[in-house]
Amino acid sequence: DSDKQNLRTNSLGLEIYNRLRAGKGNKPGVFMDFGIRGDWHYVNKQVIRNTYTTDENPSGKVKTVQRKLAYMKRTSASLTGRIGIDKYILYGSYRLTGLFTDNYSIPGLPEFTFGFQYAL
Repeated sequence: DSDKQNLRTNSLGLEIYNRLRAGKGNKPGVFMDFGIRGDWHYVNKQVIRNTYTTDENPSGKVKTVQRKLAYMKRTSASLTGRIGIDKYILYGSYRLTGLFTDNYSIPGLPEFTFGFQYAL
């Protein structure tokens, strides 16, 4: 039983995309991007924080970090898309590969990711 659990990954990715654009000059104008992305997850770790007090631990806080998780895949691939007007962008991605290996019965994370970006 834990008070708080986090799954953290550090990744290096490469995305290849095609941009369809309406507008002239160097301004982005209105555009749509379609692409594919690959990621290499070079660090995977699970962080568990518990709170309980014992004679050996009077502060009551325990942090456990597990690295090199056997149930995590090292690579992933996604389809990506963006629609933008100048600096305002709506984006979405669909993960083609799971993050967890098939050897473990872990529920998968959502395949779809959506969001908003503002370009500086």
